[in-house]
Amino acid sequence: MGLNQALTGKRYDGGGYEVTPEAVARYAEATNDFNERYRGPDPVASPVFGIVPAFPTIMNVARDPELGADLLRLVHISEEHVIHRPLRAGDIVGVSAELVSLAEDETGEHFTIEVELEVDGEVAMLVRATMLIRGVAARRRRRAASPGAAGTPPAILGERPLRIDEGQPRRYAEASGDHNPIHLDETTARSAKLPGVIVHGMCTMAMAMAGVVDELAGGDPGRVRMAGAHFAKPVFPGQELRLRWWRSEDGYEFDVVNRAGVSLLRGRAGF
Repeated sequence: MGLNQALTGKRYDGGGYEVTPEAVARYAEATNDFNERYRGPDPVASPVFGIVPAFPTIMNVARDPELGADLLRLVHISEEHVIHRPLRAGDIVGVSAELVSLAEDETGEHFTIEVELEVDGEVAMLVRATMLIRGVAARRRRRAASPGAAGTPPAILGERPLRIDEGQPRRYAEASGDHNPIHLDETTARSAKLPGVIVHGMCTMAMAMAGVVDELAGGDPGRVRMAGAHFAKPVFPGQELRLRWWRSEDGYEFDVVNRAGVSLLRGRAGF
């Protein structure tokens, strides 16, 4: 295994971040979210917005030379936000992180980072990001997988269209600070053994959560206490997708599927 197991438990100081009305609105616009609560002089932030203050520290962990991660093969495979209270314009956020686990399986090497976003001395949100260092075995496994073959189909409560614009990756990069070139440059994406530029997983998650907030939380993002997603397959600019949702034991689950009905993202939300 290439990743340095001895780094488990290492902590990182992410400094501070000021939530501004412009940043909240810019993130909403970059993810095609038209909820008016994200606009105006005193907006609340999207449940997914926590990735914005957390992202620089997540990347500091990934770039830690002691970790030994191959960034060209790095992809984001899952995300979870535990929300004690929503972020709002005017919040001064203290950011700290811990590298909580490193492991290896047939998909490759992966590591999980937990980022605490603290406001006024209390944790407002816990951001948990899991990254995968892709290997040859992982690519073979994905080709062999039969999409949607396992499990009983859920009882779908509703669905709505979700369109990925051609310029979505660049807009999302500017709003989130995530300028990973696999999302912006065809040559880099292909050198990373991808078919082409792929959309940020967090962008797809934010677009899906926009529908969840609208349809299941009455448009009130402050009701969301947990938002999570697993990024199963790449999403590409220009795709026409669908968001679907259904009940689960502890809230709701949802997925994003392509025209063939293949699930690209599967998520969950708690209120």
